[in-house]
Amino acid sequence: MGNDVKEIGARWGTECQRLRRLAAKTQQELADTLHVSAVTVSSWETGRRIPNQDITEQVDTALSTGGTLTRLRNELVSRKDVPEWFRDEITMERRAHEIKHYQPLVIPGLLQTDAYAQTLIAARLGRSNSEQVQKLVTTRTERFGALTKTDPLLWFVIRQAVFEQPVGNDTVMRHQLSEIVRLAEEERIRVQVLPNIRAAIGLCDAFRVMSLNETQSVTFVEHTMGSTLFDAPERVNELLRLFGFISAEALSQADSIDLIRKTNEEKYGHVD
Repeated sequence: MGNDVKEIGARWGTECQRLRRLAAKTQQELADTLHVSAVTVSSWETGRRIPNQDITEQVDTALSTGGTLTRLRNELVSRKDVPEWFRDEITMERRAHEIKHYQPLVIPGLLQTDAYAQTLIAARLGRSNSEQVQKLVTTRTERFGALTKTDPLLWFVIRQAVFEQPVGNDTVMRHQLSEIVRLAEEERIRVQVLPNIRAAIGLCDAFRVMSLNETQSVTFVEHTMGSTLFDAPERVNELLRLFGFISAEALSQADSIDLIRKTNEEKYGHVD
């Protein structure tokens, strides 16, 4: 499967480079148009990374290709032998040594239990027990375990309302909240709850900032159709500042654990 991913990246990258040169643009000029770095454009053209759908469409627009790169990407991605984890965000996640994640709507995907993830995915797809649902659940819930090799710092700030909003039945929520408490108490994650009374600072899209090394970080802003990558330094710094503001308004880890445990007991009937 690894060879398949490299083949996809190489084919898309070669075509991207050809079309860029045909448009008489340098890598830096294309990067400036897309608000990414020239290093990112180079990584696309050499096949090391594949941009997501949104960025691919922007590349097509910038190079006036008439949608050539988007059609090629869709053709390559639709192949059944392409593994789910090839996507750019998952690749970055497994390279990161630090991940900061703000989530105002649902439990972050890295922390979701099987039952919580299945409830969300089945509701989104309109089917409860299909092979597609099971495959997506497995892909999502196996992500945390895949990070053991790199052992990154995982720092989550989650709005209080997320813990109070039922997803599935009480059993689903009891297990989900208990799992977060367990991971926090074992110091495998850092978690903070943003109280409802301080939620104004957090009325924005969910986002993640990933530090890949001492000099390179990327951000992913989440939305209904997936997420959008930004790696231009000014964009990364903007979201790092926002994460700092939000975490400053959130409860400490100890107080957050207490609040999650209290919510679990009072709302979902959990008893230690």
